[in-house]
Amino acid sequence: MKCSYQSLAVSALALLLGCSTPYQQCGYEGGYRFNQVSENEFKVGFWGNGFTSAKKAYDYALLRAAEVTQEYGFTHFAVNGQDDASSIDSVSMPSTSQTYGTASTYGDTTYYSGTTTTYKNDVAVYKPGVVLIIKCYKDATSGVGRLYDAVALQKEIKAKYGIR
Repeated sequence: MKCSYQSLAVSALALLLGCSTPYQQCGYEGGYRFNQVSENEFKVGFWGNGFTSAKKAYDYALLRAAEVTQEYGFTHFAVNGQDDASSIDSVSMPSTSQTYGTASTYGDTTYYSGTTTTYKNDVAVYKPGVVLIIKCYKDATSGVGRLYDAVALQKEIKAKYGIR
């Protein structure tokens, strides 16, 4: 169920652009996905890039859970489990080189002897991901534990992140 990234080059491009994963269906930048487990149970996940906070990834997974709840005719849901789907990728940044040497002139000719050392710059990038296992209900009195009102939660999270 993990959202796969198409290439390291795309990840590097996302790093250069400097923006977190938007709330969207899973694509090369990350996003949400879900699977139906039973009539009223779902696995809902969100995967972010290196500029997405773990809190934002969790909130976006909750937002998608609220949307799925409504799409399947339910009003409330409970989170019955959670899996960490985060990853750490290594991104190669431009390398740097230093050259040291000496030059000697004999007559009309100059000779150079030197050594170049190249430093590879790999950066570890944390990409948050979360999978929620939710159970949906037709009303607020059916469930056990903390129940989320799907409509109210959608409004709250969308307002928090400026999502239309």
